[in-house]
This record gives sequence, structure tokens and C-alpha cells, in this order.
Amino acid sequence: MTFPFLRLPFIVRNEVIRSLGHKECIILVLASKRTADTVRMARIKTPSPLIDISSTESIQLWEGKVVLFLNQEGKMIIDEADVIKSEETNQSNNSILENITKVYNEIKNIFRFEEQFNLVFSADYKKVATMKEVLSDPMMQNWVFCLFENETIDSEEMKMIMDMASPERSFSSDAKECPIDFRHENAFKFRYFEFEDARWVKIEDLYKLNNCYKVILGRTNFTKTEIKKFIDYWVNSKIDMFHRMVIKKTESFELNEIVDELTLLHIENRRSCFTKVNSSKRRQKTLLCFSYPENSLVLTAWVPGTFASDIEVPELDRTINNKQGVIELLIEKKQLDMEWESADRENKRRISNRLRQLDDEIEDYGVYFVDGEATLRDPTP
Repeated sequence: MTFPFLRLPFIVRNEVIRSLGHKECIILVLASKRTADTVRMARIKTPSPLIDISSTESIQLWEGKVVLFLNQEGKMIIDEADVIKSEETNQSNNSILENITKVYNEIKNIFRFEEQFNLVFSADYKKVATMKEVLSDPMMQNWVFCLFENETIDSEEMKMIMDMASPERSFSSDAKECPIDFRHENAFKFRYFEFEDARWVKIEDLYKLNNCYKVILGRTNFTKTEIKKFIDYWVNSKIDMFHRMVIKKTESFELNEIVDELTLLHIENRRSCFTKVNSSKRRQKTLLCFSYPENSLVLTAWVPGTFASDIEVPELDRTINNKQGVIELLIEKKQLDMEWESADRENKRRISNRLRQLDDEIEDYGVYFVDGEATLRDPTP
């Protein structure tokens, strides 16, 4: 006995469709025009799709509960089961990119995407199409995240990507070889960007960052002196330059060699420390963290009270968020220590009284000093 799905009330049909997986919804769309219209009216909200340009027998067009492919013959494939689209979509004289566009537009009519699609240039994408051919298609220009997986990327390819940079887009390059002399005014205007080979990046380029979310730089030519100057610029900046930056080191140095002039709160038994800066209308992330895992330097900026460590230790995060106020006391203590040296007798007495008070308040936070370094006890066992 066939279930009379299309005879159900409109609201009930919508609820049934919304309870289905993506795969079942697409199968319904392909079943008949009536069921296709019913699924489209449900307008199911779903994560962004992923278009993967590769030389396999198919082009991946989905990321999530169902992987949707379009093969060289223009056939849609769901979980390796061939499902033929309309005759127009399956015309053999269509290019792969034309077929991708057709199928993507059809899927866009079925689901409500949270964002535009993610675009991947796989390691062997050139066997399918050039980057110019892909990005010349108006539809393919609507990506929000682009991943480049080929071993090398040339200047023209870099330029095409950078021409499309915006604070709403992100770009990641796994290329081990980038043009060393590449320059582009939009290169650092992405929300998030990552380069495995970042030797073309100049340290001065990082000074231009403005409210960027994440920056990851692999191989660089930065020296210890350059990194130290950049940190000084970041600490004293009037704006939120970025939330997170990772720089893989090319020169051996210890963390204290590049942050020795800052007032820091160290964490017991951990390779990280914190400082605070003054807030302003354009700088809200005033809690700054310096971490030193393996051969990388990690810089992060947080709105006070929102710190979350990479290692996901809630008790440690909670302690840092509750006790980050001690950094302001440490800064005041350092300032008063310097003032005391040149103060007259009366002011020395006043400063000494305040310093004793500060020492008590700092100790109440659970902070002690090791070789002059203010250290917060690790709350984890």
C-alpha cells in the first residue's frame, strides 16, 4: 500500500519533509514535479554546500549528511547511487562547470543555505579546469571560503583570489611554493587567511590588519627582531587588529626574548602568558595571550571574560577569566616601582604604602613570583 503523502495537509507535509535527511529530500525532488514543489516550499535550512573541483569521476557538491556528486556525464550521484537529472542537465555537450552551475541552482531552490558555498581547488584540479575558467563563471564567484590544495600556486592565480578578497570571505592555501615577490593590496582583507608558504609576506603587511578573525602563516622570513617590533605595535594599537594569529618560527628564540618589555601574567606549568591593554571604541579585545606550542608563536586577543584555551580545560579558562583583573594590579605595581626610584621622601612613603597594598591584593589572586615573573597557580590537578 502506497502512503498518500501528497494528500496530507500542507502543514503536516512540511513537518514530515523537515524531519527527513538531505538525501531523502533530494530523492523526493527527483521523483516528480509535485513532490519537488512540496519539498521546495518547506525551505529547509541547511549548512553551506561545498564545491570541490577535482579530477575524479565526480564533482562534490555537498558537505554534511549527504554527499552529492555530478559525474562527467552530468548525472547526479547520491551515496554512489546514480540518479539521473533532467534531460537539460544531462546534455553531454555541457561542460562540467555548466553542469555544476545547473545542479547548484537546483539545490539552492530546495534548501535555504546558511551562507554561500565553500570552494575547493583540489590538488589535481587543473585536469578539470583552470582557476580562470572556474572563477570566470559568475555563480562560482559567490564563494565564502576558498581552499587551494595544489602543491604550487602562481602569481596569476593568487591575483584572481586576492581580487575577490573581502572581510566576509576566507582563503586557505596549502601550496608549498608561492611566488616570493607577490604583492597585492587586498592580500590581508580576508576574514581568515592561511598560507603554508608565507615567505612572500612582509612583516609590515601585518601592521595593516584590521579586525581580522584569524591569520595562520607557515614558512616565513620573519626575524626575531621583526616579530618583537610587531608585537609592540599590536600591543599599543588603537584598534582590534585580529583575534588569532599563528606564526611558525624560522628562527630559534624563547618567548621571553620577544615579550620581555611587557607586564605579563604567566600560568604555572604552561607555555603561555597574558597582558592587558587599554580599551577604546575600536579596541574591545584587550586581554592578550601569548602561547608558544612546539615551533609556533600564537597570539590571541579576547574581550575580558571570554578567554577559551585551545586545550579546552574549562576550569583553567574559568580561572583566567575570573582572575585576569590581577594584570591591571601588576601593571600598576611596575609603574610605581619605576616612580619610586626618582620620588622624593614623601612620595616614596606614599608609593611604598600602595605597593604593600598591591602585594597583598596580588597574593589574594593566587599569584606568586618566580624569578621576578608573576605566576598564577594552575587550578587543574
